[in-house]
Amino acid sequence: MKKLPLLLIALLLSGCATTWKKTESTEYLDKQVKFAATLPAGWMYFPGMTFAATKDGVQLDLILVETIKFNQDLSSTKRQFKTGMLANELAEVDIDNYRSNAGILHFEILDNQIVELDGKDAYKFMFRYQTTEGMKRKGIVYGIVHRDRVYRVVYTAAEQHYFDLNQQAFEGFIQGFRFL
Repeated sequence: MKKLPLLLIALLLSGCATTWKKTESTEYLDKQVKFAATLPAGWMYFPGMTFAATKDGVQLDLILVETIKFNQDLSSTKRQFKTGMLANELAEVDIDNYRSNAGILHFEILDNQIVELDGKDAYKFMFRYQTTEGMKRKGIVYGIVHRDRVYRVVYTAAEQHYFDLNQQAFEGFIQGFRFL
């Protein structure tokens, strides 16, 4: 998760190449990341190798879709996603990546389960943590194997007010999520 602040800075500074676009609650097709989903109305999205969307600003609420190839180093752990891992094993690696992140304090898993996403087994975990700046955040991660990589769909938001306010919009995004 060390990469998250760097990703946000890169997204904000690279505005000259691609800009944030406002959604109209329509189906979004991402040909780079190879997925489709229904974007929440009124949200802004930033297309790219990592898809990002926000309603109130990336520090308050954020949806990310990223892909991680197998046997690739993760940002905060030496563990890697390996070919043939079951959904619960993938979740363990992802959770370890969050726990090992120096920028995440008081990390706590609230729920961890296997679910179905686009007809495949996926992991889903809900968590909360505190940033080094003291902001309390809450999030949901879905992880699923597609082709030669793990797709990670993440929703994080300020725990006070914004998480509950926009969780339903994220769940709508997940319900419409499918691979191209």
